Amino acid sequence: MRFCRRISVLLIVFIIACGGAVVVGASSLAFEKTEVLESGELYAGVDYEKFSAATRTDAGEVGNQQISVVKARKLSPVKVFAWAKIGPSSLSGGDMLAIASDFEKENPGWTVIAGINGDYYDPATATPVNAFVRAGDVIKPVNHQKYMSLAIGDSKEFAVSRVNRSESKYGLSFYQAGTNAVMKEILLDGHNLPPSAGKTSFYHGNSREVTVAGARLFLAEADTRLNYGGVFFRGRITGEVEAAAVGSDKLTIATRNPEIAALLEEGPEIRVQKSLAGANNGYDNIIGVGSQPLKEGEILSFSEIGDQSEAFASARHPRSAIGFTAAGDVILAAFDGRQGSLSGVNLREMAKALREQGCVDAFNLDGGGSTQLIIRKNGKLRYLNSPSEKYRRVANAVLIAAPDVYIEAAYREITASSLTLDYRVTPAAGVEIKARRLLVNGVPESLSAPSVSLDFSEPRGIHYFSFEIEYLKDGKKYTRVMYNHRVNIANFDAPAPGKTKPHSFTIEFAPRPEHNGFDAVINFSDPDDTIVKLYLVNDGEKQVALKDSRGYVCKYYNLSGGRIFAFTVEYHYVLSSPAPVREEYPEVFVYEYVASPADGEGDEKSGCSLAGIPAAFGLIVYYFVRKRRNYVKIPE
Repeated sequence: MRFCRRISVLLIVFIIACGGAVVVGASSLAFEKTEVLESGELYAGVDYEKFSAATRTDAGEVGNQQISVVKARKLSPVKVFAWAKIGPSSLSGGDMLAIASDFEKENPGWTVIAGINGDYYDPATATPVNAFVRAGDVIKPVNHQKYMSLAIGDSKEFAVSRVNRSESKYGLSFYQAGTNAVMKEILLDGHNLPPSAGKTSFYHGNSREVTVAGARLFLAEADTRLNYGGVFFRGRITGEVEAAAVGSDKLTIATRNPEIAALLEEGPEIRVQKSLAGANNGYDNIIGVGSQPLKEGEILSFSEIGDQSEAFASARHPRSAIGFTAAGDVILAAFDGRQGSLSGVNLREMAKALREQGCVDAFNLDGGGSTQLIIRKNGKLRYLNSPSEKYRRVANAVLIAAPDVYIEAAYREITASSLTLDYRVTPAAGVEIKARRLLVNGVPESLSAPSVSLDFSEPRGIHYFSFEIEYLKDGKKYTRVMYNHRVNIANFDAPAPGKTKPHSFTIEFAPRPEHNGFDAVINFSDPDDTIVKLYLVNDGEKQVALKDSRGYVCKYYNLSGGRIFAFTVEYHYVLSSPAPVREEYPEVFVYEYVASPADGEGDEKSGCSLAGIPAAFGLIVYYFVRKRRNYVKIPE
């Protein structure tokens, strides 16, 4: 009876402190950073931090965490790559240090700053479970039905796809001699089929030699030949032959096009692959992910997350993640576990921690013994986290890498036979640019202005854009292609007649004293539904606007004292460009927030108040401390 009375008293105290109402089953998900173990800058705009933290699950289970984070800011002169070591006929895999080393070997002029392990995979073969595109090479085009793929652009934008769509035809690419840069690509007429007049096709995997009437045949010996749901072949033309060869390490080009035959006679390095379209169009780096636990700022439920299973999502494991902030920063994060007192996290805990780091979207990568996060510090790559296995071979990885010369490029005003290219060329510290060239399909173009308007003789064609830079570094002279990008104009519909960009922006400010702040509600005219993302910018800080019934909303809460805000609207829209066009609305919206004496009090609400919960827990904890002198600290 005495025990029952004590419990009754505690429940009454808890209910009173909560304001008289308790929500049964309310979430107690929590995160608290407890100690910074290591931090610093890795490169311009790229920071890292390793810290200990305490988390609490929805069920109230407390965990000790060690979390390693790398943040590459939107404007940092680095790019994000999906990478893997590739052998002649399969992915070879490797630990993170080996994968980073392979990237630098294959990409002279680039330095890996940080990286994290990538997709789920078959341990026996290092085959990724989902789609994988490595710097433009389509290694695997399809996802497992449970999962999705994440495409990451040069400007750190991203796209998510569950069912990937490929272009209808294979492409034959010709490389610029001595580089990884493609100078030309044509679409092939067929696979193991004779070409029609003026066209080109290829033979690969055929069981017998084939002669093709009216076509010239050229044999290619493979450097790499893969088939993870689609043919990927890279090799060199060795000569003209009479019949299409047999063997998986050989590929035969059959052409009835004199111009293509002339190119093949030169013995070029070639690639045959089928590029991705749809949501993945224009992205050169795609990695598979298990799930998206954090979506547009919302932590999803375990049933919504899915991943391998709901049980898997709700269990604590070492985890690897990639996230994106509202400002467009990229975050790599490793959560250690399965060692000592480190508990690891479930996927809602992971999402909570990443949201605390500023992410609005976050994705789960392969975890467990695969979790590895590396950084370059003092000129050397090393592990930042503490992997539970030292060091497991993984299939692929996400790398943040810095070039000797950073190229920013954007395409706009695309028509069937023209486009405009905007570009910026920025050398790294200690690099002196001596000359620069823009190559369009291998042909030099003038670079007299930061924008170049280009017309093409072939409508709705495929075009490759390359920047070749001559520069000095550490007393040595280099000439390297520092940018190479494919644009298939056929994948972009021309804007409908009269199609216009968003305009007539307005902002209404709604005070929210219960949250010590206000809502900024943005509305605008967009009759053609072209908007893809919207931000409010104040004093250099961006916040993504999320759509609700009132319009697009940014919330500014927990403000201390009065402040004057001067907002500009940054909006991203698509008319016909391969990537969204970014613009700033010319009007500045000024709002003066005045702190009210009632700030923080608010109206009475059903459920536990934020002030009441800590008080209630405090009284209960004090009661047990006084009686038993034994409790566990729980982060609020």
